[in-house]
Amino acid sequence: MKTITSPLCAVALVLSSPYALAAKEGLATLRLSCDDSNQGAEIYINGAFKGECSLDVDVKPGTVQIKAVNKQSQAFEQSVKVAAGTAKRIDVEFGVEERKQAQAAAKAAYDAAWKPLKARWVQLPADSNYDCQYLRDRVDAKVVGARNWSCDCVVEQSTHPAWRQYQVNICNATFEANKIENKTEWFGTSDEHGSGTADFWRFEINN
Repeated sequence: MKTITSPLCAVALVLSSPYALAAKEGLATLRLSCDDSNQGAEIYINGAFKGECSLDVDVKPGTVQIKAVNKQSQAFEQSVKVAAGTAKRIDVEFGVEERKQAQAAAKAAYDAAWKPLKARWVQLPADSNYDCQYLRDRVDAKVVGARNWSCDCVVEQSTHPAWRQYQVNICNATFEANKIENKTEWFGTSDEHGSGTADFWRFEINN
């Protein structure tokens, strides 16, 4: 036995679909989708309550204002432009603006937490191995993420009365470190070896 589908039945089936109906009536369809935790959120289109998420809503073409409110009273708002006979999916996400604001505040706090610092290395007798790179390595062992590094090393004659025959190399550096990244407000540190002898070095970071 053959089943015959008439052209009129086929047309009726096509026109009964939501998108075909929207196209026929010169409307557009919004498909509003919520994740599992926000099912049941109230949906408002141009200020009018339309039902609970997730749902499809037929709207007139043009700019449409969408608002959704979940059970935690968080709001989602979006403006979209739609054309007649089209369907547009809208993923309703709550807390987006709050997250953006929190991220912006965190970034502002991080940017404001950069602190200018100074580092110094003194070596007696002078040794060319103890240069700006050596000082940078010492700083990096104490400080996370130092930036804007600038360093200069000089070799001078010792002014100490007991070791005037020696030369001393002195490296001075400036840099910035972030208080949040380093979890501290205070970066000052010093370390030295051979105080009062002719085999002496000193390393320090000054706030």
